[in-house]
Amino acid sequence: MRKMLSICDNYALEFHMSFNAQKSKCMVILPSSRRCLKQLLDKCDLKIGGKATEFVSSYSHLGHLLTDDLGDSEDIMKRQGDFIGQVNNVLCFFRQQASAVKYRLFSSYCRRRILLSHSITMQSTHSTVAGC
Repeated sequence: MRKMLSICDNYALEFHMSFNAQKSKCMVILPSSRRCLKQLLDKCDLKIGGKATEFVSSYSHLGHLLTDDLGDSEDIMKRQGDFIGQVNNVLCFFRQQASAVKYRLFSSYCRRRILLSHSITMQSTHSTVAGC
């Protein structure tokens, strides 16, 4: 890893660029049989642009929450919270509208995101299973 970061630093110097170490994160993913090594790896000092990178246990990437245990419960909880927030917004802002109007708003505003999110999740699960 240090060698790859060194290559990035050399590339940045050659092309007069800089990498932002504050936006760069490092997440260690280990099999459950080697979780005891995580504490040792967290103490590693990985630097980019001369500044240390932060070690994290979860990170949001392309709208999905990735965790170091490869679980999806946190991502599901986040999506449930987002959905509840959307439903509350529709109910709050349009409380005086007829039920048919609220249903139409719910269908276009909330349900579409759920179906899209479910479709993306199913595609990533299918590609993971196919790659085994």
